[in-house]
Amino acid sequence: MKMNRYQENGLNITVYRGISLLLALCLLLPLLPAAFASDADLASVGASSAGDKPGHISPSTLKVYVKLSSATNIFTGDPANPSRTETVSAGSVLQLVDKKYYTDGAINYFCLYYGNTIWSVPAAQVYQSILSDAQLADYITGTLWKTTSFVPLNKDLNLLGDVQVHSLQMALSRLGHYSGALDGNFGAGTESAVRNFQRANKLDVDGRAGPITQALLYPMALNANNSNSNNNNNNSGTSNASSIGTLKTTVSVNLRQRATTKSPRLAIVLRNLTLNYYETTTVSGITWYHVAYAGRTGWLMGSFVNASGSGGGGGGGGGSSEVQIGTVTIILPGTRVRQTPNGTKTGTVLAKGSVVPLMGQPSSVVGYNWYPIRTSGGLRGYVRGDCCKATFDGGGGSGGGGGGIAPSSSKTYIEIGSGGLNVFTAKEKPTSGFENIPAGYVIQLVSTTTYTENGIEYCSLYYYSKVYNAVYSEVKGWIKNDDWLANHLIGIWKSAYTAALKHDMNLVGDVRVHAAQLALSVLGFYTGPLDGNFGSGTESAVRNYQRKNNLTVDGSIGPKTWDKLFPAAIAAYGGGGGGGGGGGVATEFGNIISIEMARWDGDGIHLLPKQAFATLLDVKTEKVFTAYRWSGPGHADCVPATAADTKTMCDIVGFPYNPSRPSNDQLSKIKGDTKNNNTNYTWPDFRNAWGGGIDVKSNWDHRPALLNVNGRVFCVSLFGWPHGFDGTSGICTNTFASGSNKGKKFFEVNNYYGMFCVHFVDSRTTGTNVVSQAHQDAIKVAYNYAKGRWPSLIK
Repeated sequence: MKMNRYQENGLNITVYRGISLLLALCLLLPLLPAAFASDADLASVGASSAGDKPGHISPSTLKVYVKLSSATNIFTGDPANPSRTETVSAGSVLQLVDKKYYTDGAINYFCLYYGNTIWSVPAAQVYQSILSDAQLADYITGTLWKTTSFVPLNKDLNLLGDVQVHSLQMALSRLGHYSGALDGNFGAGTESAVRNFQRANKLDVDGRAGPITQALLYPMALNANNSNSNNNNNNSGTSNASSIGTLKTTVSVNLRQRATTKSPRLAIVLRNLTLNYYETTTVSGITWYHVAYAGRTGWLMGSFVNASGSGGGGGGGGGSSEVQIGTVTIILPGTRVRQTPNGTKTGTVLAKGSVVPLMGQPSSVVGYNWYPIRTSGGLRGYVRGDCCKATFDGGGGSGGGGGGIAPSSSKTYIEIGSGGLNVFTAKEKPTSGFENIPAGYVIQLVSTTTYTENGIEYCSLYYYSKVYNAVYSEVKGWIKNDDWLANHLIGIWKSAYTAALKHDMNLVGDVRVHAAQLALSVLGFYTGPLDGNFGSGTESAVRNYQRKNNLTVDGSIGPKTWDKLFPAAIAAYGGGGGGGGGGGVATEFGNIISIEMARWDGDGIHLLPKQAFATLLDVKTEKVFTAYRWSGPGHADCVPATAADTKTMCDIVGFPYNPSRPSNDQLSKIKGDTKNNNTNYTWPDFRNAWGGGIDVKSNWDHRPALLNVNGRVFCVSLFGWPHGFDGTSGICTNTFASGSNKGKKFFEVNNYYGMFCVHFVDSRTTGTNVVSQAHQDAIKVAYNYAKGRWPSLIK
């Protein structure tokens, strides 16, 4: 039967409507088993009805989150005919706009934030996943504050209802920098709080919570959280243990799983943090301390902390003071060190002539004086009085200086200002007979404790390794803080050799010796106190360093040792340099040993070998992903290592990642680009099928980045948009030659259809074979970024 045009159109309309309904049902089919949660079910979690439209849901003051137990479909628009759909992965934590729901076609829907946009989801899919306040707090403190992979957060991203921002706000609030609502919205108040935190902690003050800011913020918030809750050991495995002392880190130090530098690193404990410790152990003469930090428990190497006991002794500390008040010289061979006065032997024996720090007043037990000492290996213990000779600093009985003040364990320095400083050996300032220290000298105070004679306040300091006194009012304006000292010590590392430093010079309180001790400590050769005193422990460390580096082994720091030791320390010093086990600075994209603008030569295999993996940091967003180099003669042709890395690349340029594989039609378009030498870049945009008009291609061109290859970091420029996929003889058929996905095709692993380019200094483009000035300019941007963050590692 022949149908007229009206009947044909009517039939087509009917068919089209049927197809639309079928598609809607297909969307909802996965949801049907749980799609009919009752009002009673929703009421059980405090949810209530708000109407029949998404627009009836307005943001609530009380913020509620869900943690998805399985992959969940969400949509925008009409439930029967959604304008856009997404599948959100299991484990995602999303904020509900409100606990109120709307009803459409007898199905209840929540609204939630995802990608800074409001979406809908069947309430039955998520209502059982609503987090209580306690569960949310546990997720933030137990997961987000302990992560080592940070998502950059800033106001420009217009973040709404974001749990990462909520976590940031909570940490800033905990530390007293933020007083606004914990709402997950990164607005002006959050940006101001980030600036306050950065200013207080001497970071770049830009209001952007990048990986460096978060890496410092969250451990501090955890410590504050533990302190405020009077539960330093929550979930730490030491909840029933009593602290036996406190310690303060002298550099950023690795928290190890076990008391050895070969053990896995659990976290980096920042410099100048004070922690309780719960037990100690001595390994190869070095004391390790068991602590709780950032929700983890582990061991800190005693070489990088100043510790004090609190009565119990702590496995060799004997409860002794950490203030060095003199030295002990061993006068009998084979003198044993005991844990307590006349107590258990530690197993350490000191040779005749050894000199060790005296850490407190002697105790009289069984007819002998027992002197508390600390060995160069960090072991605390006691030696018997008839086996040694004790010398108190300054000849002043129990203390050093004219006022009988004991030296501080934490060293404080002054820099002499204009006019110099008059010093004297008498307790009071004489009318004559004093010495003048010229301006510019850096002098160590014996202690920040002062003494008073006839109403005048005095202090004691070291000058040419002797104790002098000075009027405190003439000194206090020149006292320098720890940050100044750290920069000054690194300045000594960078300075030219001037004079030898050695044991027989009897150097005490010398800032050059302090710099040498820090360098040896960073490199893992010195385990004693950073005190500026060139004793037997420092000499032994110098000898070990010289032996390891094929230098003349004489224990003195002459020109050859100076020129090798200090550059090595510069390369190793930084966030991950402490705690032994590998030099370099620990960063969000790996350990850094050096940073350079390297020149491309040949095929660049000396920079990034083919079939090698490397880590990339995008300078603008500070997002990190891993790449694999497969080819490229004029520059490095690379692919993302995994699908997660592909998603990160999409996130970098603000393009929504499509987890689905391309259809055959889409693959044809992708291959057609290459075959016809076009530049339509059909993946993942599929010829702008997703809408939005985002010029992602230009966002990915000439993009400054840092490339980390086993600690050697290169300043590079990226062209990151996928290109060159032909599906037959090209990259489509290439496979990974190394790693866990060895033998698998690139696109099967990374869901990325093409390759991207990494340009170095003087590398050349494909086809035109020219050096792109735009890429060279981007490399300089990356260099300036790196120079601002890690100036000591720039080559």
